[in-house]
Amino acid sequence: MKTRVLAYAKLNLCLEVHGLRSDGFHEIRALVQTIDLADRIEIAPGRDVQVSCGTKLNGPNIAEQAVRALLRRKRTRAGVTIRIEKDIPLGAGLGGGSSDAAAVLAVVNRLIPPVIPHSDLLEIAGTIGADVPLFLPGGCVRVSGRGTPEEFLPPRSEAYVVLVPPVHCSTSEVYRTWRAAPLATDRCRKDGPELGRNDLFSAAVRLVPELQGFRNAVADLGGLFSGMTGSGSGFYATFADGVQAEQACANLRRQEPGCRVYCCQPTDVGFAEEGDEA
Repeated sequence: MKTRVLAYAKLNLCLEVHGLRSDGFHEIRALVQTIDLADRIEIAPGRDVQVSCGTKLNGPNIAEQAVRALLRRKRTRAGVTIRIEKDIPLGAGLGGGSSDAAAVLAVVNRLIPPVIPHSDLLEIAGTIGADVPLFLPGGCVRVSGRGTPEEFLPPRSEAYVVLVPPVHCSTSEVYRTWRAAPLATDRCRKDGPELGRNDLFSAAVRLVPELQGFRNAVADLGGLFSGMTGSGSGFYATFADGVQAEQACANLRRQEPGCRVYCCQPTDVGFAEEGDEA
């Protein structure tokens, strides 16, 4: 029997970078909201572990890494067959690979005994990728450190227009460029996140100068606030309601015909099995 899952994307509504940690990762503070742009995953019992994806990935499939790590923790020889259909663009800061890994961890944990505690799932998720743990709950999440969820908030009420230009950003290259000329961190607000702030933008635009034009196009939509998500290359603008967002989305598609443009709603979960609602 197959289980079908939607693995949702995310937006960084604020991303602050506070230097390099002793473990080699970067110290961040971020406000993240999952959205209903999603990859589709089919999961079924199998004789061994087989993970396939209809899209050529830029690196290893971390969903496969996640399920193998989970089965090792369970000490079981059970297998699973996983098929991933990508709708979340790659290299856009939308977290598609991390979302897939989190969804696979949660569903395979339920399908193949013994079921391990949620705390163990979070531990495994953290070894797979910095963004993976936040997708296990999803919704609106404050993260810190390497990307560890520290506070779960009510989902945001805005609608989002998301623009993905026909260029990609390498996360490692963006962080490496940021380290060469880091932004000062004295803009950090103690009363809450600075919505739309992304400390990685200056590094990303040094690597891919075309990003400045796409950022301007999104900012000019007149949303409540706008910004870049993750290490790029995706941008978003927020609107008070879906009608405004749809109108802005249509305008942006006409203005930027070479880009992928989406109108999205926030979700209160990081993934949903077939029949569930976001």
